[in-house]
Amino acid sequence: LEYKQKITAPLKAATVLRNCSSHKAMDLAGDIAQWTGWELLVKSADEMIACFIMRRKYVPPLLDSAQDIVVTFRAPVRLEPIYPTAELRRLAKIAAD
Repeated sequence: LEYKQKITAPLKAATVLRNCSSHKAMDLAGDIAQWTGWELLVKSADEMIACFIMRRKYVPPLLDSAQDIVVTFRAPVRLEPIYPTAELRRLAKIAAD
């Protein structure tokens, strides 16, 4: 909630298009840590923002720590014909996975 407020604070008339949980799709390294995540897609009059907030818990070797990783992609609304909101979300999702 705090991160959503921090992202939308400087924007004028921001609309939250997507605000839901997300899960990590790829585990290419055989990581035993637990991944949880949140997806946020925001559009304002000036800017589009795709944000993935991931938490990696039970990090080896002691399994007693956590890491927070945030992947944020921003694009001006004037580029929406080139980078529609769905494309911006897809690029952020690829980077987060």
